[in-house]
Amino acid sequence: MKKKNVLMMALSLCLVAVIAVGGTLAYLSDTDGAVTNTFQFAAGIDVTLSEDQPVPVKNETITPNSDKGYDYTNVVPGQDLNKAPKLTVTTAVDAYVFARVTVGANMTLGAITEGWLPVEDQTNVWYKAVTGQESVRDLGTLFTKVTVADMDLSEVTGEELGDIKIEVAAVQQSGFADAEAAYAAAVEDNVFQAA
Repeated sequence: MKKKNVLMMALSLCLVAVIAVGGTLAYLSDTDGAVTNTFQFAAGIDVTLSEDQPVPVKNETITPNSDKGYDYTNVVPGQDLNKAPKLTVTTAVDAYVFARVTVGANMTLGAITEGWLPVEDQTNVWYKAVTGQESVRDLGTLFTKVTVADMDLSEVTGEELGDIKIEVAAVQQSGFADAEAAYAAAVEDNVFQAA
C-alpha cells in the first residue's frame, strides 16, 4: 500500500509539474487599436417672431410699442384690423414651432394661415413641424387680421378692447411622441417667450 501511495504522490507531483510548465509556455494572442467616438450637440434652434408695420384699414392709428408690438387707437366696433405676426426658424434638427395667442375678450382672430395646425386640446395654440436645415426658414404669417367685437360703446367701461399677446417656442422633435407632448414639455419648462 505504501508503494501505491508513493506512486500516487509521484504522479501528482508530475501532474503539478506539467501544469506549471504548461502555464509558462507561449500562447497565441492578438490586439487591435481602440476606437474613439466623439459626439457633439446640434447647433440649436432659433425662432423669431416679428411683424411689419400694419397698414391702417380705416381711421385707426397704429404705432410701435415697447413690447415689439403695435398700439391701435381710434378703433371702432366691428372693425377689421390688419395684424400679421410672422415667424422664422433656424434649426439643425427637426423641430416643432409653436405659436400661442392670448386674445382680449372683445377681439377675435382672423383665419389661421394654411399650414399651421392646432395643438390638440389647446385653445389658440398652433404649430408647424419643420425639418432641420442650417439656413433661416420663413414660416409665414400666423394670421393676417383681427376683428373688434361689434358692441354698444355706451356699455363699455374703460377704453381698452383687450390685448393680443403672441408667444413663440420651438422644441426638437426627437424624444417626443408628437407635437402635443413637445408642447406640454415646453409649457412645463417655461420656454415660451412673449412678443
